[in-house]
Amino acid sequence: MKLSALKLLFREIALLNAEAAVPSGFRAHATTALLRKGLSFVNWSVLEHSDHHVVMHYVSPHLADGFPGELSVSLEYRLLRPVFSGVSTPEGVSEAEKEKKTVVDGLELQLRYTASLSGPADSWCPVNLTNHSYWNLCGHLAGKRSLASHRLCLRANSFLESDPITILPTGRVASVVEELGVDANGKGLMDFRFPNGRRLEAGLDSIGFCQHTGYDHFFLFNQ
Repeated sequence: MKLSALKLLFREIALLNAEAAVPSGFRAHATTALLRKGLSFVNWSVLEHSDHHVVMHYVSPHLADGFPGELSVSLEYRLLRPVFSGVSTPEGVSEAEKEKKTVVDGLELQLRYTASLSGPADSWCPVNLTNHSYWNLCGHLAGKRSLASHRLCLRANSFLESDPITILPTGRVASVVEELGVDANGKGLMDFRFPNGRRLEAGLDSIGFCQHTGYDHFFLFNQ
């Protein structure tokens, strides 16, 4: 995989400071560090914030790292309290006190991206924004083994097969049911299509790449 150029149909965009191939055994996501001005290495402006949300904004100038067009990006982090139909506020807890709570069981973290591109007529460029944070809901000090109790729900029937050395996708689409083994109940270790989620325990020690175990895969969502 070369990062020296991004080919778009009949056009090629040269990327700055990225003339390097992925060495054997090199972690795939580390290649993003080759881009000097990646969005994770810049200071964003805070547009608004409260106890439950923050909105940040950044403008990536035309030709930053070789990418054409001026990219205006906004990112909102918002904590959403769970809504339980028919369940009243616990006795002794006022509505005002409930509103002040920032950490409760079932709290949802919502990320919302908006982006626009401007510039010369030939400055169009694909924008594919995502998040790469790591979370241990039991707290960092709880250690790796506490991850086994985490439950994950993914509406994904398939995932991309990855190279066992670089973790880069090979392009082959694999079924979550038929690939990488099953658990004691005969369920595919990659299958997380359960309404209440599924514990990570079964696959943590049997799935992995580069002499490391755990999930680090490209799931393909159904919609």
